[in-house]
Amino acid sequence: MEIGAWIGNNGAATPEHMSGVARCADMTGLASIWAADHIVWPLEYDSKYPYGGDKYPADENQPVCEVVATMSWLSALTTRVRIGSLVIVVPERNPFILGKQLATIDLFNGGRTILGAGMGWMKEEFDILGAPFDRRYARGSESIELMRTMWREHPTSFEGEFWHSPPIGVLPHPVQPTIPVWMGGNTETAQRRTGRIADGWCPYGLGPEDLARGWDTIRRSAEAAGRDPAALTCGLWTPIVLNSHAGAPEIPGVFLQGTADQLVELIAEYAKAGLQHLIMFNLCPPEATVDQISQIAEQVMPQVADL
Repeated sequence: MEIGAWIGNNGAATPEHMSGVARCADMTGLASIWAADHIVWPLEYDSKYPYGGDKYPADENQPVCEVVATMSWLSALTTRVRIGSLVIVVPERNPFILGKQLATIDLFNGGRTILGAGMGWMKEEFDILGAPFDRRYARGSESIELMRTMWREHPTSFEGEFWHSPPIGVLPHPVQPTIPVWMGGNTETAQRRTGRIADGWCPYGLGPEDLARGWDTIRRSAEAAGRDPAALTCGLWTPIVLNSHAGAPEIPGVFLQGTADQLVELIAEYAKAGLQHLIMFNLCPPEATVDQISQIAEQVMPQVADL
């Protein structure tokens, strides 16, 4: 079991907080750090938040540091941890630009980049950015295909439904043979898409039973597409709370909470469900995040490393 941490670029979102989390993760043995994505935030929107409740649990007053720039900065602050996105809304972006940005980041960090990719849910954000919301799944899938072509081939040419290019130079290539793509999304449609085109899955907030069902759907989808399910990674981004003593008040809807020993038992349940890479959304005051990560690295990680 690998463990990573969300960096807080759409939470505390200060250089001091994010650099503290990044350096702590790098020093204490975490596997990865991750930055979230939203470019703009409409004050009013009708789109339904897909992860519980009608509205996203924040508003326009929450700062969101741009994800690609944040990933580049985090790469300069660290030497070992992998740098991922949670998740870049791929259909909102020009894939030639995004592919070049990610390849450059991978060059800078020595091959530590993961593209966490999503297809988006907020139509109003698409509209403001001038990106078509309709057929975003097809556009996003083709964008991933185009970026992978850029990362593998030189010169590159591409002829798709949405994107076209004569032979062009696209160097530098990533240090990795290709940048891994982990798809977000909790729905069965997202799971089937993951099995068909992705290198991993990174849903949000699922319990072990739901994770196991989704992972089974992904593996079956991969097999149907002629792909090896064993080559895919099962990840999960989820809230986590480390309590100093048993009997602390529980937070509703949070599966991972308790003392270090209790977290070990809960993570073991996730491992049985197929989880390989846990990404922590540390539920604590920003000023306590580094301390909580350090405690989890010391008290929990050694006991779950072989799961």
